[in-house]
Amino acid sequence: MKWHWKLCVALGMITWIIMGIGAFVNASTMGSAKNKPAYVQGEILVRFKQGTKTNQLSSLISQLGSVKAHHPHQGYQIQLPSNRSVTQVIQSLYRNSNIQWIQPNYYYYALGSCTPTNPFYVTGECSGEPPVTWFYDQIHAPQGWAEFLTCPPSGSSPITVAVLDTGVDEGHECFQGIGVSFVTGYDFINNQPIPVGDSTDDDNGHGTFVTSLIASAWNTAYGCPGVAGTVVIMPIKVLDSTGSGTTSSLVSGIDYAIQNGAQILNLSLGGAYFGTAEENAINTAIADNMIVVAAAGNSGGSLDYPAAYPPVVAVGATGPNGQVESYSNQGTNLKLVAPGGDALAGYQPTADMFGALDSAAVTSGDYSPAPCDSQFGSGSGTSFATPLVSAAFVLVWDLHPGWTNNQAINQVINTTTPIGSGGWNPQSGYGLLNLGAALAPSPTPDIYQFLKTFNDPNPFYPDAMGFTHITLFISHPESVHLTIYDSAGQIVLSREYGPDQLNNTPSENQYKSYYIGWDGKNGAGFPVVTGVYPYRVQIGSQTGMNKIVVIRGTP
Repeated sequence: MKWHWKLCVALGMITWIIMGIGAFVNASTMGSAKNKPAYVQGEILVRFKQGTKTNQLSSLISQLGSVKAHHPHQGYQIQLPSNRSVTQVIQSLYRNSNIQWIQPNYYYYALGSCTPTNPFYVTGECSGEPPVTWFYDQIHAPQGWAEFLTCPPSGSSPITVAVLDTGVDEGHECFQGIGVSFVTGYDFINNQPIPVGDSTDDDNGHGTFVTSLIASAWNTAYGCPGVAGTVVIMPIKVLDSTGSGTTSSLVSGIDYAIQNGAQILNLSLGGAYFGTAEENAINTAIADNMIVVAAAGNSGGSLDYPAAYPPVVAVGATGPNGQVESYSNQGTNLKLVAPGGDALAGYQPTADMFGALDSAAVTSGDYSPAPCDSQFGSGSGTSFATPLVSAAFVLVWDLHPGWTNNQAINQVINTTTPIGSGGWNPQSGYGLLNLGAALAPSPTPDIYQFLKTFNDPNPFYPDAMGFTHITLFISHPESVHLTIYDSAGQIVLSREYGPDQLNNTPSENQYKSYYIGWDGKNGAGFPVVTGVYPYRVQIGSQTGMNKIVVIRGTP
């Protein structure tokens, strides 16, 4: 049976199953199923025994609150005072000699999926085409959406995602409906604000495509639904009509997002170099409890920056077969992969990524316009895997609004689906995004645990500095196994550190952390040569990866 999407909203039904007092479970132990409320707050159902005197009945009801409804065969539906909880009242009265039974007013829910109505998702855009659902299915998006009370899924306060890109065509058809809203952004290419509703700022199309994967409305007659459900987009133009930008535009964009309350930064961009300005901007964002998500790059080589910078959530791309695409860059900071599409597909609903394009840029962008509607197009790349991960963080924070950025990142990474033998590898990171597992009430227990780590100073000059500190974000000292590799993957050093050998770093302003030191020598005690040295740290079931740049001589 298929249900219309609105039926996902909770049905606050009066329970028709009579629960005797002897069968009642202590209300303090009751929880929510699949993150949904178990019962109506501030209401109870109670039936009094036959023969209860009228004055006793009136007295008991006045003690409880006020009658909201009286069901002759089922008893009274009572509205409690604001200062009394359901559990308190039931615990205090369920043994009362005048009460036959008393219970919460339980919620029941339609057992259907939370399904968007967009044509790409439901029927395919062109006549006879299959729906464009492969990448939603690959990340188990429908299972994740089902964890929410509303369709599109949303928390109590929508999360703001800053999309730092070529701009966004906010007037596009796909954004006109339920699920997406915009706040004022800024164009750092032309140095002017981007007012809400602006439809002229994206002169390339890339930013609109990226944003639509996060935020397309769920009830439009166009395109694909945004994975994030209800979300707020802050458009920040840092790339020009050719898709190019600079350190100045990127750092200015990050600063704007920080100052204006964004919670997630989507960076579907990359370059070969990275300086102190970029590093400082990203460090400031992370210290402000933001999550920075960046594309790994599409050359099939090493990670682009800023994805290669350790605090960033670097995202690679998979194709329709669930395997990493050959174009997806790899490296020691890769955190996970998500669908990015088949670069050789050429407009195939079962293999391409589909999204909105700025109508003015369709002919100039590097995308294939859809044959049935040039407002939409197909494409592939890590640029389009990245917004799926940003959307996942939106939904995780919707369910857990009190979490830190590190907690949200760990939840998404810890629940990925491993590719290959499991654990971390430089091609797929910790695995494939699994939205269903990330949003489930408890994560899958056998997933490899992610451990955040970085080293400082980096680059490391052993001849001048003595040691580099490998920082571990852990709450208390534990045994650590350190493995350092050379660029060819050969083990340089394998060493165990006991809990008493860890040093505390109380000045760390964001996380409780500890560190171990490395002096730039191999297992035989000889100095290593100049080069890049990936390392792995393991603490119990947790593992973390990063790399150290070693330079012999003096800075």
